[in-house]
Amino acid sequence: MKFTSQHQAVRRNPALSQHHSRGKTYFRAVIIRKRDGTPVSLNVCGRLHQAGLKWLESAGFSLRCSYNGYTTLTFIVSLELEATLPLPDLVKNTILVYGFVSHLESGPTTFGLVKTDNNTMQLLVGNNGDSDLPRLASEVVPFLSNFRRQAPIPSWVLETIRILCENGSPSFDNITISTQSYVRYHMVPAGALPSNCIAIQLNPIHSHQGFTKIVLNSITLNPLLNTVDPRSNNLPRDFAARYFKNDVVTAVFEKIEGFRKSVTLDFCLPLLTDGSPTTTGILQLRQTRTQTRP
Repeated sequence: MKFTSQHQAVRRNPALSQHHSRGKTYFRAVIIRKRDGTPVSLNVCGRLHQAGLKWLESAGFSLRCSYNGYTTLTFIVSLELEATLPLPDLVKNTILVYGFVSHLESGPTTFGLVKTDNNTMQLLVGNNGDSDLPRLASEVVPFLSNFRRQAPIPSWVLETIRILCENGSPSFDNITISTQSYVRYHMVPAGALPSNCIAIQLNPIHSHQGFTKIVLNSITLNPLLNTVDPRSNNLPRDFAARYFKNDVVTAVFEKIEGFRKSVTLDFCLPLLTDGSPTTTGILQLRQTRTQTRP
């Protein structure tokens, strides 16, 4: 039986969705039945099912945000057109003309302008948030102009892209991947989530050690689950509060914060210089790896 039909079965049983007590909300039970009414057990640990999120949605919390993650804009660049591009001498003979990777505070969108084979150039635009990617050539430069960073995007970059959009026979090549999404638990009013619903961390987009967090939080969650009376079919109403007040959780989050601040954990090479972000860090990393490869 598909989970969708199971979820619909839950929604058709309003007595089992949630319970209110003294002004607080918590999950009382989740009962799944087949179409003939036979009760069945449910064991969903995540992946595409995301049962907890669906239960929250059935209780009135709409938290999922969908977005399209990537698009490529290809330009035909003749020698005559290339001669009109205001490219600095430094990048005229390079493959990567310009790359932009946003910092956490600057938004979730990145882009790069590269030279490719057969007299073409490509503008690669990636997005891991809820902003809409450009779908028309006329939308590209205004879209990129809105990027926020400490220093503005160089004017020659935007001018080059404008010329390519107007004269380079642009064509969009959208990778056929499914629409992506993330859950905005941080948009739920304080105290509104069911008290036994655990939402670990808030931002899946910029969490650099996502798998590490999963492992550490699972290790933390397991002993707390073991404290629940095995004869009970329900989690305690204060289960989430106990989880986040746990000293082990505090220690785990302190470790995670240390991982997040590390500049060498992911790549084993420093990507910061004198405490300031370097725009050439990734390129230095790639060059170093190439030179040291046996």
